[in-house]
Amino acid sequence: MNLDDPVAIFTAESNTEALFLQQLLERAGIKAVCVEDNTDVGLSIGGDIPGLHNPQVWISRADTEFVSSLLERYEELRDSKQALRYADDAEQIEVVCDECHQVSSFSASLAGTVQECIRCATFLDVGEEEEDSMANEWDVPIDEEE
Repeated sequence: MNLDDPVAIFTAESNTEALFLQQLLERAGIKAVCVEDNTDVGLSIGGDIPGLHNPQVWISRADTEFVSSLLERYEELRDSKQALRYADDAEQIEVVCDECHQVSSFSASLAGTVQECIRCATFLDVGEEEEDSMANEWDVPIDEEE
């Protein structure tokens, strides 16, 4: 795809983010090109290390004003989502293992899931057990006179 007077509009934290932004811009009718950073420096088993790789999204200079407002909104949404994730991670749920009696702490975002004990790998229910409301509805007293 050829761009008229190309300019780098965004440096992403990862190749995935750069590709994602390219696709968002193209859906908005903006010609965009993603230049991935595939250097070996900073690669880990989990992928790119943010800050060491510099994948960029390029557009035509004529589109910069319109795209700047889109990118500001994108960054606001991304930052607010990360803030919520960090808030969830700050809250911890402690669970005592029935097998080894070890206390394991889990992020509040894992409430309602099954995780493994950090000591013995027994499955643990994270979060408070909710009372089974259906079971309470079916509790019928037995009439002993019959």
